[in-house]
Amino acid sequence: MTARKICLICNRQTQSFTYICDSCLELFSPKAERVTRSFTYVDEAYSCFYYGSLLKETIRLFKFAQKRYLAYLFGEILIDKIFSLGLNKKVDLLLPVPIHKNTLAKRGYNQVELIADQICKDTKIKLQTNNLIKIKMTQEQARLDMFARQTNLIDSFQVFQPEKIKDKNILLLDDMITTGSTIEECAKVLKAAGAARVYALSLATSH
Repeated sequence: MTARKICLICNRQTQSFTYICDSCLELFSPKAERVTRSFTYVDEAYSCFYYGSLLKETIRLFKFAQKRYLAYLFGEILIDKIFSLGLNKKVDLLLPVPIHKNTLAKRGYNQVELIADQICKDTKIKLQTNNLIKIKMTQEQARLDMFARQTNLIDSFQVFQPEKIKDKNILLLDDMITTGSTIEECAKVLKAAGAARVYALSLATSH
């Protein structure tokens, strides 16, 4: 018999066989669904939750404090969302939003890629990394105002091998969608490389 898991946030035994207990999951609420922004290149965008204090802190620890094990928790949540939306039947490839090589060297990992690894093991969606790359070092989006976020990432991404993107339906994965500038810039270069449709999915979004 499968043992119940320990909540990766509060360290209590969970009420089910997931990596988060009901109490912590409740604090992640309210749940989000369709992300509505003025997208030109992103065909559909979805998120699991609106940005709350516990989720914000948990993402911060995962991203900046070497808490890599949180990929198991976030992977479970996103897998559930993928299946509930039927995205596993709509897409050919999953691409994590890339980070610049200098950021990768400093941090040691791309947190979104860690989640993507977990997702692809259970959904069987093909993972593609090192094709969509970030070629320009930019300021952290979270430190910028709304206007600066919309221009900060222009011409920051590139598709290295367009033939691997052509005519494919792409699921673009990120941890957070605020203005939508990051996923829109990624979708722009993916569409230019010949992608058929670009879906986006994140853990959290702003209201």
